[in-house]
Amino acid sequence: MPTKVMEGQVGSATWNDELIYPSVTSCLTITCITADGAKWGAHLSMFPLQRQTHGRGVEDYNPSYKVMLSELRSLMSTGKALSDVRRVWVVGMLDGWTDTLRPASSDQDRMLYKSDNQPHAAQLIAERLVLHYLAVNDTHFQFRDWSRGDVKFGTGASADAIRPWTSGGFL
Repeated sequence: MPTKVMEGQVGSATWNDELIYPSVTSCLTITCITADGAKWGAHLSMFPLQRQTHGRGVEDYNPSYKVMLSELRSLMSTGKALSDVRRVWVVGMLDGWTDTLRPASSDQDRMLYKSDNQPHAAQLIAERLVLHYLAVNDTHFQFRDWSRGDVKFGTGASADAIRPWTSGGFL
């Protein structure tokens, strides 16, 4: 059964389940793949989301990278996955985000799509998730520009093979 991670949420899937981020258009997704093929991810939204808060009704809330990565770290800690991450995928509309994983506010601010800024983003992710053992300048961090629909991570050995998905099938 696939696990869907909606905007503003974190989630996980075992090695034999798929992890799907629906409707990746202006979003940014961060997915950690562990040695056993499990997938752990966060779906950052560029726009404010409606989110239910405890006892206070519904309020506008835009989870920043600090909140989302903290939630992802907490989820991964519960699953004892933090020390087992082998690859991190950063996928989404890269030119809409800065190298500090904030939505870009101007054309000059849009920096994540530039390859020389990606090591800074990788370092920030590693620090926030406490993945200091991963070298940020090698193949452990993969950046992929994608803003055309669902993003799907497969099962088993193909867990870290990103496969963009549309209603008609794989692209």
